Amino acid sequence: MTPQSLQPQPQPESNSSLLTPQSSSLPNAQQDKLSWLLYGLYGSGKTATAVSAFWDWKRQKLIRDGRWLLFGREENKALHVPEKYIKRFVSPAENPLRFVEEFEKYMRAVVFSARKGGTPEVFVFDGFTEWNALFLSEHLTAKGDTGFARFGDAKDRFFQFMQFINPEELRAHVIGTARVDEKKRGVKSKTTGEIVGADPDFIDFKHIPNMTGWARNNLGNYFGMVLYVDSDPGKVRLPDGRVRDGELHKVYFLPTEDTNAYVKNWYSWAWQLSSLPNFLTNPTFDDMLASIKQAETEAAASMVGR
Repeated sequence: MTPQSLQPQPQPESNSSLLTPQSSSLPNAQQDKLSWLLYGLYGSGKTATAVSAFWDWKRQKLIRDGRWLLFGREENKALHVPEKYIKRFVSPAENPLRFVEEFEKYMRAVVFSARKGGTPEVFVFDGFTEWNALFLSEHLTAKGDTGFARFGDAKDRFFQFMQFINPEELRAHVIGTARVDEKKRGVKSKTTGEIVGADPDFIDFKHIPNMTGWARNNLGNYFGMVLYVDSDPGKVRLPDGRVRDGELHKVYFLPTEDTNAYVKNWYSWAWQLSSLPNFLTNPTFDDMLASIKQAETEAAASMVGR
């Protein structure tokens, strides 16, 4: 039986054309469900942008059926997402690794339901860094110091995690969040003189998603869109037209020299041929989908006759 939390919830009002697929008007990214990873500093807008895929938190209104999956201490009360769209995975003291078991059970039910066409259109996994740290910490609590075996177990569980969140299997947009980290330069060993603890040379960017172990070098492989999210002071326009000092949240679709942050964009070839900037300011999820469509349209037009 499908768990009640997975049953499709009442659909939002029909005034949003994005709910009814129409091949003539929707971007390919809307028809082909995508996997997204939004990473950045705390307060940069990762979670708000991800949740906007199904919940209009400004108007307190559902726009798609979606679920917000929270790990450990991840939370954002200011979004006012109704509890029926939230699933929390925590670790009680008496069973530190229960969150892993519950997540696996939940996702098996999701996949089973998706094969019957009965799951939401959006899953937000918030956040990967917390899951990674929580697993390693609770593994130590539950099993003691097992040395490198702990990281081997984390790799196996992480790999399983990634297989569960295939957007094609779930028939849904998959959106994850992660914190940001700097590339590790390593330190020079006093005994051997070698540099130890450094990230691989193939990591060319200063800023990358914050993960540990095998997941650190492989997380980006499982997403079509890995976008850096940043925030800066700036002028914001209020609904009544007034302008005031505020905060601008930027989602990067192409890397820039000043941020030096890793970005993966399946549509980068089209984006670079378009008039779109390297980043979008304060975008919603639908703004991002529309921008992909714009990039593809402009890129196709630029290639006519060539």
